[in-house]
Amino acid sequence: MTDEHRLSPLVLSFDYPPNDGGISRLALGLVQEMIAAGRVPDVVTLDPAGAEGLARPDCPHREVPARRGPREWALLRILWRQPRNRPVLCMVWNPEATMALLAGRRRVSVWAHGNEVMPYRGRRLRGWLRRQVLERAHVVVCNSTFTQSLVAAIAPQAHTVVVNPAVDAAQFHSDMDRMAARDALGLPQDRRIVLTVSRLDPMKGHETVLRAIAALPPDQQAQLCYVIVGKGPARQAIEACARAMGVADRVRFEGFVSDDRLPHYYAAADLFTLCSVVDHDRSSLEGFGMVFTEAQAAGLPVIGTRSGGIVDAIREGEGGWLIEERDAGALALHLGALVADPAAYRAQGARGRARVLREMTWRGYADRVRDVI
Repeated sequence: MTDEHRLSPLVLSFDYPPNDGGISRLALGLVQEMIAAGRVPDVVTLDPAGAEGLARPDCPHREVPARRGPREWALLRILWRQPRNRPVLCMVWNPEATMALLAGRRRVSVWAHGNEVMPYRGRRLRGWLRRQVLERAHVVVCNSTFTQSLVAAIAPQAHTVVVNPAVDAAQFHSDMDRMAARDALGLPQDRRIVLTVSRLDPMKGHETVLRAIAALPPDQQAQLCYVIVGKGPARQAIEACARAMGVADRVRFEGFVSDDRLPHYYAAADLFTLCSVVDHDRSSLEGFGMVFTEAQAAGLPVIGTRSGGIVDAIREGEGGWLIEERDAGALALHLGALVADPAAYRAQGARGRARVLREMTWRGYADRVRDVI
């Protein structure tokens, strides 16, 4: 057995529980599967300073200061004490992977998520640094084929692989049936519920859903309820858009929903949709779209846009459909079909859950990561 196989990995993730962001959840799932496989990693993360949220897994971890400058020096001191050939897994290219390579570590694997590998505008020095880090990494683990293409464009010599993220299918599958979940949440029993779960941001495409609803005949509109879960700076703009299109009475804003209540919303809904777009001006996109796999894990059919990495999250005919960015007409056709034939959409939801259970488990994710690092 080689030294690399004997040494447990060192995981560097400043985005880590108790933070509940997407990168934190990915790091949490990977670490938990490593522990289950008997290869317990060391984790280096930020001092949470009393924050509450996701529970940290039971494995060795070290905390560095949250303030820039002291955190980098603290991380370097930890890295200098490690064997040079110890596998180092960095959830983001900077500062984690930058510091690991600067400290002379030889087997540095870097995760790429999407936004952070979009082309920079007017930041040539930072772009040069990012290219050096990605091309010198042992491997760059990309969450989608789209993210892989972004890495190839900015760091042509980088060694990349695609490993689609996993999802905890049990976490998002509620024991409640549809009507019981609606009763618990105070949602209408007699309508088809279309659900979006996301940050309220212009790139998330809520306006496309509103335009699709507005395009339907009044009798079909009356049979729909659009439930929006999430918070963010675009809420007032979305509310104004709904009023302007005359569909405000078809929309419910639920605000922030905790993890323990979110499965009830999936159980209550008939269809999940998120019509994200690539926003080049703000370097914002869906690198994969974990929320689609969460919805499919709950047995909910999904509709997303051919935007960013969503094409990896949705496989047409196996849980959902893809439409073009901002194509409200295509979405309206689906909403009309949902009203007319809800059983066909429930069947797609069952296929999507089967795909998640077959292809997107954390055990499978950890096995693929182990093979490439």
